[in-house]
Amino acid sequence: RRRRRRLPRGSSSTPTIGVDPSSFSVVSVQPNENPTEPYLPIQQVTFTFTKGVLPTNVFYEIDPPTEAVVRQGAEKNQIIISSKTAWKEGSTIITLLQKTTSIEGLSLSKPSTYMLKTGYPRTAPPDAIME
Repeated sequence: RRRRRRLPRGSSSTPTIGVDPSSFSVVSVQPNENPTEPYLPIQQVTFTFTKGVLPTNVFYEIDPPTEAVVRQGAEKNQIIISSKTAWKEGSTIITLLQKTTSIEGLSLSKPSTYMLKTGYPRTAPPDAIME
């Protein structure tokens, strides 16, 4: 007869892969980087980190150069970057620099680059009123 080993409360038998809990890094970015259709030029971009971060501690570069606003996301480990007016049509690259720091003072483990593809719809949606 086989005995089941009991795990301590709060632990999991599934190991966490790829994220060092002691490091500060980006774990996800929304929206997805490779859409089938480009996003509208007013799209906001949400970065989720392994630790809490304040908008004032986020350092970034945007290519092509675009004035942007950084604000706190829904969670303390999220920030939202949006264009003050609109992203230029085409591809915009947002790079979070290593001097970005967590609330605890940890520096970003490596730069994080995200490409946003934007454009306007080429065809009218099916529910558009045509005159």
